Amino acid sequence: MSESTEQLAAATASEPLSPVEIPTLKSLFVELRFGETVLGNATAFLAANDQKSHCALITNRHVVTGRHQDTGECLHSRGGIPDNIVIHFHKQGSQLGEWLPIKLPLFRPNGSRSGSSIRAWEPPRT
Repeated sequence: MSESTEQLAAATASEPLSPVEIPTLKSLFVELRFGETVLGNATAFLAANDQKSHCALITNRHVVTGRHQDTGECLHSRGGIPDNIVIHFHKQGSQLGEWLPIKLPLFRPNGSRSGSSIRAWEPPRT
C-alpha cells in the first residue's frame, strides 16, 4: 500500500459511516441465466400499488428476452436466451451491504412465459 493510500485508509477508518440513502437501496442487481450459466446482468426495481399488493419487477424488455428490441436478434454471443433470473435483494439491518439471491424461472414447465408477472412495456415507435 502506498503512503497516500495508507493515509486515506486511516482517515476514512476514523470517520463515521454516513447513512445510506433510501433510493440507493431501491435498485436491485439481477442476473439472467440459462440454467446455471450467467448470460448477463442488469438492474431492476420493485413497484406495487400499495403495501398489501404484490410487487412487480421492473426492468428493460431486452433483459428478460435476451433479444434486441428492434431486430429481435439474440444479444448473447453464443445464442443464449435466459430461462431464469436471480434477483439479489438487499439484506436488512446489520447485514446491509449483503445480498439475498432469489432464483425465479422465466418460463413455466410447459415452456410458456411465467404468468402475467412477465410483461414488457414497449415504447411507442416513431
